[in-house]
Amino acid sequence: MTDPEQGRTVSHVSGSRRMAPYAQLRKLLLAYLSPILVDTVLNQAMFKRRLTPHALTAEELRELAPDIMLGLRLFVAEKRLPDLMLELAELIEASAP
Repeated sequence: MTDPEQGRTVSHVSGSRRMAPYAQLRKLLLAYLSPILVDTVLNQAMFKRRLTPHALTAEELRELAPDIMLGLRLFVAEKRLPDLMLELAELIEASAP
C-alpha cells in the first residue's frame, strides 16, 4: 500500500490495484479547485469527523460528502457545481464495496 494522499494505488487481496478513496476524491476536486482550496476543504471536513486520509474507507467517504459540499459551494463556480456534484456521486458509488 502506498500513500493515498499522493494519488497512488493500493493493493487489494484480489491483486487488483486502484486509488485509495482519499486520493480519488482529491483528484476529482483538483479538477475544480486549486490544491490549497482542495486541501483546506478536505482537511476541515475530515477534522470535523475525526478521519485521516490514510485510513479513509469508502463508507467514510460517503459520510464525508455532505461536509465537503458545504465548503465546495463557497469556492466552485455556480455553473460548475452540478457537474462536480454528479462526479462526486459517481465516485462515491464506484468506491462502494
